[in-house]
Amino acid sequence: MRKLTNEQKALQAWDYMQIQNVMGRHMYYHGAGKHGEELDDLWAQKHEVTWSGNFGVQVGMACVRENYATSHDKSNQLALERVIKLHPEIENKPENWGIGSLIAHTLTTPVIEIAEDGETAQGVWYSPGIVTETGPDGKPQPQYMWEKYGVDFVKEDGEWKIWHIHMYYDLAFPPGGDWTAPPPPPPPAPKTGQPAAPGRVYNAPPTYKYKGYSETTVPVIKPDLPKPYKKFKDVQPY
Repeated sequence: MRKLTNEQKALQAWDYMQIQNVMGRHMYYHGAGKHGEELDDLWAQKHEVTWSGNFGVQVGMACVRENYATSHDKSNQLALERVIKLHPEIENKPENWGIGSLIAHTLTTPVIEIAEDGETAQGVWYSPGIVTETGPDGKPQPQYMWEKYGVDFVKEDGEWKIWHIHMYYDLAFPPGGDWTAPPPPPPPAPKTGQPAAPGRVYNAPPTYKYKGYSETTVPVIKPDLPKPYKKFKDVQPY
C-alpha cells in the first residue's frame, strides 16, 4: 500500500464521502421515481455512460435515459390509469405518476477505491430492499429484492459523477414467499437492440451473466471488489 501524506489522506476521505453521497442521492431519486432529474444531477455528461445487467448493456446517455427515465414515466402513467379504475376519485395528472409504488433500496457494505490520479473511482455496494409496483389489475405487487451494485465514477468539473452501473441480482421473491424456491425461468436473451421486457431496450450484449441464488449456486464475489489503482486504464470497468 502506498504511503499517503496527510493532505492526500484528507482528500481521499473527502472523495470517499462525496461518492457515498452520490450513491445515496441515487437511491433517493430512484425511490421517488425522479429518474430524469437523477440523470441530470448525478450522472456523467461528458463521458459515455452505461447501465449493465444480465440482459445486456445500455450504452450512452440517450439509451439510458430512454430506459431509465422516459419508459419509466410511461409505465407510471399506465399504472396510474390502472389504479384509477379502482379509485376513480384519483385525478389522472403527471403529479400522480408513481402512485401505489414503493421502491426502497438500501446501501450497505461499501468498498470504494479512488484512483491515485484522483480522476476516477470504483465502488461496490450490497442493496437489500423492497419493490412494490402496480400490477395489470391495478393492485400493488410487492417483492423483496437483494442485489449488488458495481459502479465506476468519474470526476467532471471537480464533482464525482456516476459513469457505469452494473447490477447483480441475488433474490426477488414476494412477502411470505420462500427465497430458496426455484425462480421462474428467465425470458430468452434478447437480440441486440430488441426489447428484453416492456420498456427495456439494450444496445449491446451482456458483458457478464451473474447467477443469483439457487440451491445449486456456489457463492462468488461478484462484482469484483475494487483494488488500489493508479489510472482507470489499469482496471476492468464495471
